Amino acid sequence: MGSSIIIVAGLATFLNLAVIYSKFQNGNTSSAVLDALVLSLTFWLFSGTLGALAIGTIASALFSIFLWIRPPKTDLFEDW
Repeated sequence: MGSSIIIVAGLATFLNLAVIYSKFQNGNTSSAVLDALVLSLTFWLFSGTLGALAIGTIASALFSIFLWIRPPKTDLFEDW
């Protein structure tokens, strides 16, 4: 069970980082910065156990996809 959790968490992290990279490349900086902050916060909050980290990583990846579909309506980071 432990190895399957690691594989799923690794795939979710890759997906999340690929979406963040895509957002930066497309100029959607505010969404990318918010997404990176949520990913970092998720890693920090759920770092206690492997199962919790996998759940947090998957939740962060789903949030990343949500922000990709519906980007935030702010120009806070647009000058970066």
